[in-house]
Amino acid sequence: MTIHLPRLCAVLIASTLSLTAAHTMAQTPAAKPSVKKQGPADKLQTKEELRACMALRESNNARIAELDKKAEANNKERQALLAAPKDTGAAEARAQVEADLTVYKAADAKVADNIKLLKDWDVRKEDFDQRSKIMSNADRAKKKMDEERTALLKVQKELEAEREAKYNIYVAAVAKANAAAGTGGNAAAEFNKRNAELIAEQEELKVSRDKWLNECGNRRFIDTDEKEIKKGK
Repeated sequence: MTIHLPRLCAVLIASTLSLTAAHTMAQTPAAKPSVKKQGPADKLQTKEELRACMALRESNNARIAELDKKAEANNKERQALLAAPKDTGAAEARAQVEADLTVYKAADAKVADNIKLLKDWDVRKEDFDQRSKIMSNADRAKKKMDEERTALLKVQKELEAEREAKYNIYVAAVAKANAAAGTGGNAAAEFNKRNAELIAEQEELKVSRDKWLNECGNRRFIDTDEKEIKKGK
């Protein structure tokens, strides 16, 4: 019986132009077949929890493929509309969209970096738990580690709030640019509607992928459970 630990997927960057490519759950065998004691975030999955995680992963990957196609068509239509003569206000609005998207991506990158720090803490905590029984100052060291995690979680909350704020600014800029480009008639109006729908769908997908990362990405499972689930058992 082998235990597998999925690696984290890359964080999805929402954009009106394209979606970050999907990464399937890469799975790495643990060093030993027996179940090792892990931190609370790495609790062994039950079969039904694994089934739900596998279904969520498949659903996310299917949505990524679907939205990639929509985003590609959206971008082609957008480029065609932008190729038509536009006034100065529309050009400035498009430039603002690109600037706000860059700011949003930077905020999203900070969130991803802090998630890596939290993952590193989990690894160090596991090592600490193994060594704590022979440490003379275990209680003090544990308190220090707990304080570090509390600080990281506080930063994570702040970074996620900042990312959401930057995303909202970006969406508003897109809406403004679309409105400026929408003077071209019905074609532009229809594009604006589809573009807004795509933005909403991409954000929903991002929430779903974050859910997989938080609830499944750091959880071990039994490989025989996975095989049985794939066979419909």
